[in-house]
Amino acid sequence: MDRKIIVRDVEISNENVKICVPIGGGCFDDIIEEANQVIEMQPDIVEWRCDDFSYKNYEEIMEVLVELRSIIWNTPLIFTFRTAEEGGNKTISEEEYKKLNILVAKSGLADFVDVEAYSKADYSKELIDDIHSAGAKVVGSYHDFDKTPKKELIVDVLKKIEKQGADICKIAVMPNTNEDVQTLIEASKEASEVIDVPIVTMSMGDLGAITRVCSKLSKSSITFAKGVNASAPGQIDCKLLRELVEISKNVKAEKNIILIGFMGTGKTTISDALQKITGLTEIDVDKYIVEKEGMSIPEIFEQYGEKGFRDRETEALREIQKTSGKIVSCGGGAVLKEENVEILKENGVIFLLTASPQVILDRVKDDDQRPLLRGHMNVEYIEELMEKRRAKYEAAADYRVDTDCSDRVKSCYDILVKM
Repeated sequence: MDRKIIVRDVEISNENVKICVPIGGGCFDDIIEEANQVIEMQPDIVEWRCDDFSYKNYEEIMEVLVELRSIIWNTPLIFTFRTAEEGGNKTISEEEYKKLNILVAKSGLADFVDVEAYSKADYSKELIDDIHSAGAKVVGSYHDFDKTPKKELIVDVLKKIEKQGADICKIAVMPNTNEDVQTLIEASKEASEVIDVPIVTMSMGDLGAITRVCSKLSKSSITFAKGVNASAPGQIDCKLLRELVEISKNVKAEKNIILIGFMGTGKTTISDALQKITGLTEIDVDKYIVEKEGMSIPEIFEQYGEKGFRDRETEALREIQKTSGKIVSCGGGAVLKEENVEILKENGVIFLLTASPQVILDRVKDDDQRPLLRGHMNVEYIEELMEKRRAKYEAAADYRVDTDCSDRVKSCYDILVKM
């Protein structure tokens, strides 16, 4: 469901994500200096995190708002006082929270006021009504810095925030597993279909950073970028985020994106992240073989040997490469066979993912599904095996992407700009 609002000529909707950059700072001069740097980033929306500000009275807050408006001019502004209860920097009484937000709304200097509508449900509807009467719109928000609730609860939270009267419904949660990230994305998409206002959703931290660039799947209407400083864990540099958002809108995979590399270089992780950004179909070749054979990789090796597995791998690649527009994650030994390389190059752009032997060991040391490393789980053996394969990897690859830093978002960017 595409619901949109327009503020200062900026359209905010679930089908057209906008980038918001936060401004912090503990004193007037720091805030203004940061604002001048942020506006140079050309954000669609700016957020001022007032809870960072060491103010003595409301007049000082108004002085900041006046100066901010003169700097950002016609850029929409979200005023946010994030309470300590939801990850902010200050504790504030209920009465002070109400009074401050209404005062800001009446000033006309902020277009949106952020209200913690779910945790403050006892009085948030009345507060939202008062803010509306004062002439501002409301971002109704909820933040869980400990966990990711179940999908049904995430959707329910957003529904309840909408019921309180928010113009935009926002939820941010903390993932502890990759499954948590997927839960947030699925809940976000479901909520976008049943809620009559734009939604903003994100999974925080490095693990959840991919949700800040997967609006094609999540339908989140606003994504928060890192400005001068990050205001929340997992925020991405504004320039990188903008480029990824534009790439994701216009991605055209006339060929398949092929990921190759030694085990533990991040093929599965990067493939999953690419799928979330682009919406393209993701195929893990090893999983494809396992599902087709009804056996695990170690079982295939034990029963048929490595040659038997490689023959099945070739057959799988031939089937997968019949159509385009997919992300194909290959097993570590897939390109050791010339026939496989020829199949992949016919309908694919091949990216070699690389990492150091120590990083690879750290990633795979607890994985018992690596038959080639049984009895050899050490850096020396990994380095030796990598060296044996290096020439074939490099000969097969169209491009090389280093994954030592484990920044899946940057790795995805490095791949997508080549497509």
